Parts: sequence; C-alpha cells; structure tokens
Amino acid sequence: IAVVKPLCPGDRVTEVSLILAPGGHVDDSERGVLWRITSKTGSTQDRYVVGTTPAGFVEEVHLSRVLGEAEGAAATIDSEFDTQALMAFSPSELRSDQVLEPDGYFTPRQFERRHQDRCGG
Repeated sequence: IAVVKPLCPGDRVTEVSLILAPGGHVDDSERGVLWRITSKTGSTQDRYVVGTTPAGFVEEVHLSRVLGEAEGAAATIDSEFDTQALMAFSPSELRSDQVLEPDGYFTPRQFERRHQDRCGG
C-alpha cells in the first residue's frame, strides 16, 4: 500500500498513517492506528509505502499487522498546507497501476494532471 499526495511548491509532509476503518468509520483510537510516521522538519516526498520509514521520519506506531483483503482502512497524510487528507479503502480495491481517489481510479499521469492547477500555477 502506497500513500500518495501531490504537493504544492513549499509544502512538506509531516505525518502519514494507516488506520482501521471498519464499515467506513475511521477508528483513530490507539487500537485502530496500524502504522504512523511523523517528521518534525517535513518532507517533499509525495509517495510513502506503508511499513517503510523514510529518512527524516520517526515511526511512531510500528506496522502491527497486514490488512485483510476486504478489511476497511483509511490512509491519512498531513502536510503543512493540508491537514489530514484522508482516503478510505479496502486492500481488494487497490490497483497496482492506478491511484485511487474519492473520484475514482486514475493513472499516475492523470492523477498528477488533476492536481497541477490546485497549486495556482
């Protein structure tokens, strides 16, 4: 599972997490958080693989287990410009060649194009 977020110039990611979301209801309690990384300085990286801790991040919650194919989950990604962007899904919905967004599936190129204009340039 990879968490992807297009960043505007100057924006930095400060937290990424994987949280249980049974029936689409996010369980952000201590028990519901399966994995969380944080960075005090932030990162300009736009893709984070669940279970991997990139340089500059601290793994606050170690990946506790693998999600079941039909299990509900949510990925969150916080940045300086956008606190807690959230995407709910189940692993069976994910596609290796496309990005899942609330509006549907997009190729990486389409995903990037969809977000170019939101940075004002």
